[in-house]
Parts: sequence; structure tokens; C-alpha cells
Amino acid sequence: CLALNVIRNAKMIPFARESPLVFRISSGEGDHLSISNNVQRKTLTEALEYEAGLDNLVKKYQLMNQPAVDIIELDGERCIILPLITKAGEVVV
Repeated sequence: CLALNVIRNAKMIPFARESPLVFRISSGEGDHLSISNNVQRKTLTEALEYEAGLDNLVKKYQLMNQPAVDIIELDGERCIILPLITKAGEVVV
């Protein structure tokens, strides 16, 4: 869902070669998932909708007493680090 959100909410210009959307999904040491993408600024309304989606995700992790979601933005790139949700030592998919 988060990767789809990145694609859907990116500032997409059809066939724009000068500013393509680039995103990576990786796992880290089996305890988290990282999703990063180049930041493409949008209108204020669109940006607020995107941020509301991230806020919702962070709140869901808090409600489930899970480790915090980290959102890092630096040098035109945003990285969202999601701890894997576990139950009784197993990863819940």
C-alpha cells in the first residue's frame, strides 16, 4: 500500500524524462522495511492528503503498540522505515 501511495501521490508528468519517480523498497536485518523515493513537490492540497496518509500509518503503529515509524527527508529524498509487525515472535503479513 505504501509503494502504491508513493506512485499515486507523486507529481507525475506523462513521459517526463527530466524528473522520473525513483523509489526503492528494501528490508533491513529482518526487522524493518524501508521505502524511499525522490521527493516531488506538489500542490498544497495534494501534499496535505499525502501527509494525512502518513500520519494515519504512524497512528496505526502507535495504536498497536509497535515500534515507531521513522520518516526521514534529506537532500530531496524521503525514506519511510516501517518496523515489521510481529506477533508471538512471528512476522504478521
